[in-house]
Amino acid sequence: MLPVLVRMVPAVHATEPPLTAAVAEDIIWANADSRDCLEHLVVEGEIHLLSIMFFVRAQDSEQARDMVGQLMNRVLSGAGHLAGWRLHECASLDL
Repeated sequence: MLPVLVRMVPAVHATEPPLTAAVAEDIIWANADSRDCLEHLVVEGEIHLLSIMFFVRAQDSEQARDMVGQLMNRVLSGAGHLAGWRLHECASLDL
């Protein structure tokens, strides 16, 4: 498993109620499928920043980052609680 860190921020003029880490985690799992090779997910959040650590099955860090980026693009393009949020960072990590 390879780790990928994602940080998300809300739109400047977001009118939605604050998003909890638990809701964000549920939304991501609901959008993930077998092509994402998602094994584990940890979400921590505040009102103005969500930090998400993904652990995915991938051959290398670049593939892991690309897979998570594609998943997050699908998640953010859907309507709902994450509408208006955007990726601030998507980086593979060496642990």
